Amino acid sequence: MKPNPTSSESCQVHAIVAEHRSVTGLSASSSLKPVTDRRSAFSLIEIIVVVGLMSFIILGLMQMFNQTQRAFKLGTTQVDVLESGRAVVDMMQRELSQMKPAKASNTVNFYAHIAFAGGYKPLLQELPG
Repeated sequence: MKPNPTSSESCQVHAIVAEHRSVTGLSASSSLKPVTDRRSAFSLIEIIVVVGLMSFIILGLMQMFNQTQRAFKLGTTQVDVLESGRAVVDMMQRELSQMKPAKASNTVNFYAHIAFAGGYKPLLQELPG
């Protein structure tokens, strides 16, 4: 037989149980249920699928980046070539606009020596001015 606890002992036991519940955060109804530490996690198959999808996405992004970089380099090269061509045309235009025949004697203006076979002589014309 169990000894009958007195009312003061019963109050002390209830106070200890209430303090334990407040420290652990359990309510009166949840203290009766067994506490199970159940953690949810991803399975190995889910992780493999995600890694495969991420790899596919990263490869697609890398391919797009390489094409964009190649197009940028091609555009830059084309701009450089066109800029050089414009500089040459501007320089030639300035040089040709400043040309004029020399008024000095014993000078040759705009002469290019071309060797003709068969005794043909080039047509020489006087410059105006």
